[in-house]
Amino acid sequence: MPEDTDAQSGWRRVRGKALARLGEPAEAERLAREAVAILSATDYLDAHAIAVADLGEVLFLAGRVQESADTTAEALRMFERKGNVAFALRLRAELDERKLGV
Repeated sequence: MPEDTDAQSGWRRVRGKALARLGEPAEAERLAREAVAILSATDYLDAHAIAVADLGEVLFLAGRVQESADTTAEALRMFERKGNVAFALRLRAELDERKLGV
């Protein structure tokens, strides 16, 4: 259903990350940004933060390390504002891992 923001953003997030791993960064980024845009029009902060974090992953896989770090930090702030400690901890670990190149 077109008005189902969860479904509409969800398939874009998943497909975007898959395409990034398959070496199609432009299409991956387009889909990831669409997911963020869909959720930015809602009050569903956790889902919006997940989409922003996924965009950060897509950017990282495309080799855009600084933009990825900035985007992921934005998602981290969103999780912290929501009080989602579990996701914030996971995302902080991902940021640390990316900085170390692990």
